[in-house]
Amino acid sequence: MKVIILIIPIVVLICIQLIPIGYGTDIDNYRVMLSSKTLIKEGRYIPSRNFGYPLNEIIMSPLYALGKNIATNTATLILFILSIFIFYKLAMSFKADYPEVITIIYAFHPILLKNATIPLDYIWSLAFVMSSLITAGERKPVISGMALAIAVGFRAGNILYLPILLIVQKNTRERIITIISTLVLSLVLYSLPISYFINKPLNLAMGGERSITLMFRNALGLFGNIGWLMVIVLAILWLIKQLRSRPADRRVMRGNIALTALIAINIAIFVTFPFETEYLITLLPAFLILISQRAPRPLLALLAIAVISYNFVWFDITSTGIKAREGVIISQIEGRKHLERLRSELPEAKIPEPAIIVCALGEALYFDNPDMKVVSLAQEGIYDKTLIKARGRDVFFVYIGDENYISRMVERGYHIYYLPYAREMTLITYGYDIYEYGDELNI
Repeated sequence: MKVIILIIPIVVLICIQLIPIGYGTDIDNYRVMLSSKTLIKEGRYIPSRNFGYPLNEIIMSPLYALGKNIATNTATLILFILSIFIFYKLAMSFKADYPEVITIIYAFHPILLKNATIPLDYIWSLAFVMSSLITAGERKPVISGMALAIAVGFRAGNILYLPILLIVQKNTRERIITIISTLVLSLVLYSLPISYFINKPLNLAMGGERSITLMFRNALGLFGNIGWLMVIVLAILWLIKQLRSRPADRRVMRGNIALTALIAINIAIFVTFPFETEYLITLLPAFLILISQRAPRPLLALLAIAVISYNFVWFDITSTGIKAREGVIISQIEGRKHLERLRSELPEAKIPEPAIIVCALGEALYFDNPDMKVVSLAQEGIYDKTLIKARGRDVFFVYIGDENYISRMVERGYHIYYLPYAREMTLITYGYDIYEYGDELNI
């Protein structure tokens, strides 16, 4: 435990530099904040995305009023620090052999550090999912169910972890109590989204084909090239030792089955929606605990070094050789600064008018930005239908657009410009290259 306490100041020093730089690079952060701002300013609930993320949206509302991004980002960092201790307790509860080593990996994992200072729910959800597992093992079914329900309140998909709690628990009575407490509190927490969607149908369309390349690229983001090599070696060693011996403790065996199921559920979610590395976050604690039970300590220490270094530098293995790249935290700092620069400079971009800029920014462009005005919101939840205008100019901004829409705008005399990321998003979503209709805008 002393080692864990000693690493907390280092975690804070790494993360604190991200707190004042916007709300993060993921546009969903701004969607959450728009929902939270509407709730606190107008008393009106609008879900940030399909299904709603009610606890995330509600909690960020007073934090926005208190101190905007400073308050929201600081709150998430505080919860992340608490989650480090929660993970350590989870590792002890599930009989990890080297809890201190894997807690260090957890505390400095770049995907967790990257999300430790943003409004989105990833860290909040993870903390309560881990808490529900701990209390399930401690035979506290009401608390376990309520903890999972709170995680569901942050993200509806967390309800998929309910069967895992039932595996950990020992008798039917505990399982029934957990199911009831989870479902009842989840329904209460989702009363706002349910009342909203009664009159507004969900939009579940997933335009375009999913990219296998995108899936592998985002999966790579969990450990990096070198980290994944270490992970594969550890997994093979774990499997060999697992086949040679059986846990004497039935509780350990039941816990291992639960952790394996958690990993399987996460992988299934990620394969279905391979757009964010963050969808793999919840499997990380389960994976670290399972690996630590059979892996030699020196190899775990090497994995820790690889993961920590991935924050600052990683090595891209290409056909032309090995190239050093900026690590996750370094690129996150630069990415946030770049997004803030786009928010201020795009309205003043020196381009011929009339023009349309395809930017894939949406709410990140107009949220709390006095230089931008929302002209039309064709349908809430369909972000590429939102039309944004630079004040005092004949320049419009769209998230992305289908080929028919862009070609019509060209026919009407609009100059088409696009940001590099928007070109990639358009290709993935609509299957055409916007390069054929306009020019890249570099800012």
